Amino acid sequence: MLTPRPAHLRVALIASLCALAACVDQSPVAPAAATRTLSPSRPALAVASAQSAIDHVVIEARAGSAAALDARIAALGGRVEQKLPQLNVVVVRGLTAAGIASLQARPEVAHLTKDVKLRWIPTNTLQRASTRAAVAKRPSASTVDQSGAFFFDTFQWNMKVTKANQAWLFTPEGKGAKVYVLDTGIDATHQDLAGLVDLENSASFAEAELGDIKDYESHGTFVASIITSNGLGVASVAPLARITAVKVLDASGSGSFADLITGIVYAADKGADVINMSLGAIVDTSDKETRTLVFHLQAAINYARSRGVVIVAASGNEALDLTGIPPQIISIPAELPGVISVGATAPVNQMSFDKLASYSNFGWTGTSFGGVPLVAPGGDLVEGGALQDLIISACSQFSPFACGPQDYLIGAGTSFASPMVAGESAVLRSIVGKSLGASLINYDCVLRGADPVGPSSQYGRGRMNVIKASECARRGAEPARTLIAQSN
Repeated sequence: MLTPRPAHLRVALIASLCALAACVDQSPVAPAAATRTLSPSRPALAVASAQSAIDHVVIEARAGSAAALDARIAALGGRVEQKLPQLNVVVVRGLTAAGIASLQARPEVAHLTKDVKLRWIPTNTLQRASTRAAVAKRPSASTVDQSGAFFFDTFQWNMKVTKANQAWLFTPEGKGAKVYVLDTGIDATHQDLAGLVDLENSASFAEAELGDIKDYESHGTFVASIITSNGLGVASVAPLARITAVKVLDASGSGSFADLITGIVYAADKGADVINMSLGAIVDTSDKETRTLVFHLQAAINYARSRGVVIVAASGNEALDLTGIPPQIISIPAELPGVISVGATAPVNQMSFDKLASYSNFGWTGTSFGGVPLVAPGGDLVEGGALQDLIISACSQFSPFACGPQDYLIGAGTSFASPMVAGESAVLRSIVGKSLGASLINYDCVLRGADPVGPSSQYGRGRMNVIKASECARRGAEPARTLIAQSN
């Protein structure tokens, strides 16, 4: 039996923020003392459970049988919702139990699996941070120094400890890189995201919000402006990168396997350089249907990798050593081959900046893909800590917090460590170019460029360092030209 799982922890606190910037009309209420502790107790291992039955099946067709399968689905009263010929997969709804049984027996069908809807991020626990930064125009210079962002000196230790701020001056800053954010959508009207979101290619696959990329939860907006921003209220890792919203989660933070799989394939086909997935679930692959859905998810990741996409995901917030749990229990997509899984670090009262965050999953197998090979700033708030130990980023005006285009939130979680690495990968993409060979350099240099800050069993290769990774990319780009040419 699958039980609910806590996912990526995010808490926004607004105490003391009015002292830092002018507040909006209504003064915020200080959080209760209990909310100052973000360290969850280390829970017993729990795996994600399906939230509700959904009217979807995921069908893998045998090669060359697509037309016959389409005709049979229609004859049984089903409707093809998504076609993914790249994976020989179709997503179908409207079939009766008898129709499903009939299809399962057809020679055209290799696998037929009922889709599952999971909560991939938690119910929203953010509070509105009623702070406003002065509006200013983004510099037009080819090199963008975002150290003048309103909250940079006070809150953005994450940019400093990773040397992202130094990289602004010595790298292409992600120029030309396309980062696809698979999340709850993006508020493209926020002052720090205005003009940076590729609206033409943004899309929504969340069933309840099809065709609507607006972020009704704030998670996707928060994540996006860590990757790239206009540097007004908050600075970002890759100021010259461009982001695309691919909504795979609805306002509750939930989505189906098919939504996520479709989003990955869509991003790959649209030319994504980097995919960021600040989402996750712990699943039991001893269940046959779950195992099949994970197989399809892995196929989508493999497809994206084959097109030169770098894939980054949050490791999860269960405070688990992922190398010490039963092998059939895995964190997805973080532990799937081809994904850079990112754990979280944080200071305590602005000291010891590379402490493993109290909630972060960890555990490294010693390979590029397996366990958690890398950590990045995700924030934390523990006994003796300060608000500045958290991560600050943009708030969506479409979320329950009724934020304006100049409002920000503060939070903690591996959800916010992952986009740090996605931004770093965008910077490397602007150095090495795009191809399968170039993406291999990107993966390699993200890991090789990390600073060893603690035991590999907890920190993997270490905490990301944008300057060191960029130097690695520059060294690798020249000798790798032959490899890149061969891979094209």
